Amino acid sequence: MLNRHGPVAGATGTGKTRTLRLIAERLAAQGVPVFLADVEADPSGISAPGAANGLVRGRAAEVGRKWTATGFPAEFYALGGLGHGIPLRDSSRRS
Repeated sequence: MLNRHGPVAGATGTGKTRTLRLIAERLAAQGVPVFLADVEADPSGISAPGAANGLVRGRAAEVGRKWTATGFPAEFYALGGLGHGIPLRDSSRRS
């Protein structure tokens, strides 16, 4: 069960982005629209199917699951029109 909002906090390298990406993938697989913002653009690979290798196949067999490479629909936004994606205007004031 998920709430509309919830924090994911932790130190660098503790899996925050991976946790959010996994939640987003599971929701997207069920047809739920997801908005995921990340300044580092780490989850941008969510739109491309992964590639199986020996480690992935071995882990899937170990836990008795079938692994299929899956990509999910994604739209990218560019804050301030910088970078690739649909430009978004930043109207925040800076002092």
